[in-house]
Amino acid sequence: MKNKILRWFIPLMLAFLPIMPAMASAGLTEAAFFINSPNVLTGNDSVCAGSSATYTVNLNQGDSVAWVITYGTITGTTANTATVSWGGNPGPGNVNAIIYNNGSQVANLNMSVSFNGAPNTFIVADFSTECSFTMQDTTGENPIPGFGITDTECFVVCENSTVNYLAPNSAGNHLTWQVFGAQSFTPNGNELSVTWGAKGMGYIYLKDSLSGNCVTEIVKCVQIVEEPQAFFTTASHTPGTPLFVCKNTTVNFVDASISSPNAPIVGWVWEIDNNIFSTGSVASYEFNLPGTYEITLTVFNACNCSSTYSMTVVVENIPAYEIECVSTICEGTSEFYTVNAPCAGEWSVSAAGTIIGPNVGFSVNVLWNSSSTGFGELTFTPGPCGGCPYPLSVLVPIISTTASIFGPIPACSNKPNVYSTAHVPGSTPVWTITNGTIISNPNAFSITVLWDSTAANGTLT
Repeated sequence: MKNKILRWFIPLMLAFLPIMPAMASAGLTEAAFFINSPNVLTGNDSVCAGSSATYTVNLNQGDSVAWVITYGTITGTTANTATVSWGGNPGPGNVNAIIYNNGSQVANLNMSVSFNGAPNTFIVADFSTECSFTMQDTTGENPIPGFGITDTECFVVCENSTVNYLAPNSAGNHLTWQVFGAQSFTPNGNELSVTWGAKGMGYIYLKDSLSGNCVTEIVKCVQIVEEPQAFFTTASHTPGTPLFVCKNTTVNFVDASISSPNAPIVGWVWEIDNNIFSTGSVASYEFNLPGTYEITLTVFNACNCSSTYSMTVVVENIPAYEIECVSTICEGTSEFYTVNAPCAGEWSVSAAGTIIGPNVGFSVNVLWNSSSTGFGELTFTPGPCGGCPYPLSVLVPIISTTASIFGPIPACSNKPNVYSTAHVPGSTPVWTITNGTIISNPNAFSITVLWDSTAANGTLT
């Protein structure tokens, strides 16, 4: 059989040799020697919305192709290819390749093309705050060259804090996380845990890829807020050492924490051995039983950043004395105070008061002035005659004729602003506002204000 085929094929080829130069000069190629094959349309039938793809048909000698595209636009062609820019709605698209040979249609090829939308990617955090920060310059501080901030409404976090983030729509996708401004970060699929660094700006970059190379990239700005520094004082006490008192002594603890002017302290939690006993800027506790106690203050600023400070109190089994005639007093008035000690002692007063007359004895006269905290502190240190040897202090509430208001000036009209004044027991503040709205308890010592965005300024009294 093989020999028979060769006897037939070789003479046929020899018959063509004399006319091959003429065929070449006529523009015919070696393709003319192949038997016609079926026309086939190839290309990507699953694309990303808005992307481009190239489609190809094989052509036989004398073939030509006409392209018809549904929900896409042809951006370039060759003899047998078409490059299509796909839309995305409503889809699916269609590629129709109509094949002609010498003017007659010989094939009609179709391919349905599905559109894959880019991932709907966004990030949420498990830390919330009333603070807000909007980045005005979306490129100046961006650490990713050539890529702008995609969301100028920044996350707000506390320095040195750990915050967990989630891309809820991206489970199962191929994700790439990058974080700038952090001490460390740990990605886990569509979850991210970040321990932020010092105050300033940070950034979260997320690249979210679906099948078909559909990609969404986002850069989220992060405002890292300075955390407050918790601290409190009490009379005649050296910080860092235990406070010694006698039993039945009422100790007054006064907040002396430090915070940023843009994020004032708005919350206080006082605990004794992990049990809360007060939530104001000043706290008092009566120690009735001997023992050793731990007093802890946790403060929160307007951005919900917190800090703690603790003091050890040692209560001895010796009865304490009592300073009498303590009550709320108006600024600019004076009052006499006495003590039931067995011998005279020395009196002292905070900057909110002035002692009138002698400061040694069983009683004292004090003229009270204004106080930024709303209190004055009076202390009696007993003489060496036995009994309780430790100083005894009381806080005297002072109602001022004027009060200081703490809060952001200037303020932003597109976010809540927190303002506060000194807490005075037994009194109720009355706030008055123009070109703004109080959106919290209007009779509290700390309020939240939303300023009118159409006004140039406002007042708060």
